[in-house]
Amino acid sequence: MKKKHRLAFLGLIVGVFFFFNACQHRLHMGYYSEVTGDYLFNYNSTIVVAYDRSDAMTSYYINVIVYELQKLGFYNVFTQAEFPLDKAKNVIYARIVRNISAVPFYQYNYQLIDQVNKPCYFLGGQFYCSQTPTDYYAINGFSEQILMSANSHFILDWYDVVLQKRVLYVDGSVSGRTCGYQMLYRDLIKSTIKRIDFNRPERYYYNLRLPLYQPCYRE
Repeated sequence: MKKKHRLAFLGLIVGVFFFFNACQHRLHMGYYSEVTGDYLFNYNSTIVVAYDRSDAMTSYYINVIVYELQKLGFYNVFTQAEFPLDKAKNVIYARIVRNISAVPFYQYNYQLIDQVNKPCYFLGGQFYCSQTPTDYYAINGFSEQILMSANSHFILDWYDVVLQKRVLYVDGSVSGRTCGYQMLYRDLIKSTIKRIDFNRPERYYYNLRLPLYQPCYRE
């Protein structure tokens, strides 16, 4: 292959890469937390992650939750099946929730009403008529559509068993189109846990890019 052709081919590859990168879909994520300001988190404490055993979604990802907490430096983290709750220093109640709601959307139809007669009144022996335009729009019908809104939440409710009080509450969320991304909950868990600030409450939104190989279709 000649040098000129090689450069053209390389340029084509780079162009395609940037095109797909620019078109890459992003997940709309959210982070919210409440922190007890005077509480000192002990990285050596025994922590048990508790969950509803009938909750198939949370049960499936429980080991991911434990592993991500261990990556923060909490090495003594166990599931409720591995360590008794009444002997733990901290208990974290974990939940993965998916909400689907119907949102009504109304589209109104307007019609221009032409009022020919101007408002007039009699004063001091003379007629006076208002120069204000009297045409106005009136609603003559509407159409209704139902849009389905879906969002998912990953919630951690952290309690100190000895003090018997909540010390941390975290809610990570994703909303909008998720393009059928199969690693959605795994990435939601990982992204939420690594953002935890144990010193202050936070609330903000951010975007998380989907992999380049992930197709985005209508859900």
